Amino acid sequence: MDHSYTCSSLQRFLCFMIIVAVLAFAKADAQTTSTTRNATSHNLATFNTIDIHLQQHVQLEIKTGNSQDVTLMTSLNGEYKDAVVLSSIIRNDSLIIKDPILPTFSFPGDKLGVHKVIDSEATIVLPKNKKLVINLQSADLKISGTYNSVYINQLSGSCKIELLQGDLRFISVYASIYANLKNYNITSASRSGKVKEFKKPLKLKYFARIETVSGNISMLNKRFN
Repeated sequence: MDHSYTCSSLQRFLCFMIIVAVLAFAKADAQTTSTTRNATSHNLATFNTIDIHLQQHVQLEIKTGNSQDVTLMTSLNGEYKDAVVLSSIIRNDSLIIKDPILPTFSFPGDKLGVHKVIDSEATIVLPKNKKLVINLQSADLKISGTYNSVYINQLSGSCKIELLQGDLRFISVYASIYANLKNYNITSASRSGKVKEFKKPLKLKYFARIETVSGNISMLNKRFN
C-alpha cells in the first residue's frame, strides 16, 4: 500500500473541508452582521393621518419636527433582512407605512423562522399636529412630539412616551408602557399588570386612556432623548 498517496489524499480532503467550513462561516457571518439601511422622505405633506401597521419586530422611534416633510429612516438586520422593506404610500388623506414580506423573496426551509431573524430599527420624523395611528406586533416604541391625537395598539414589547402633546389612547396585551405626561387627565387600567397611579395636574390640556391586559403601566423616570 502506498502510504504517501494515502496521506496526500487525506491532506487534500482535510484542506477541502477546511475551505468549505471557512466559506460557510463567512456566508453566515455576512448574513447576520451586515445591515441594510434605507431613507425615504415625503415633501410638503398634505395628509392629516399617519397610519402605521408593522408585523415584524422593530425598535421604533417616532417624533415631530418643524418641517412639513416626513422622513423615514430604517436599518434592517438579520439573516432574512432583504425579505422585508418598510414601505410608505400616500392614499387619500393618509400616509400608510407597512413592512410587507417581499413576494420575490424565497425563504429556505422554515418560512416561520423569518420572525426570529429579522430585526429592524426605524426613526420616523413627522410634521406637527397630525393624527397618528399605530398598530404593532412586537416592538420597542419611543414616541414624543406634538400631534392632533395618538392611538397605539401594541401586542408586546415596550412603549416609552415623553414630551407628548395631543390626546392619547394606548391598548396592549403584553406590552408595558412608561410615560411622562404633563397636563394630562390620565385613566389607566391593567387586568394583571402593575399600575402606577398618575397624579392629576392642576392644568389639564389633554386626555390619556391607557389599558393593558398583563403589561405594566408606570412613570418614565429617565428621558430617552
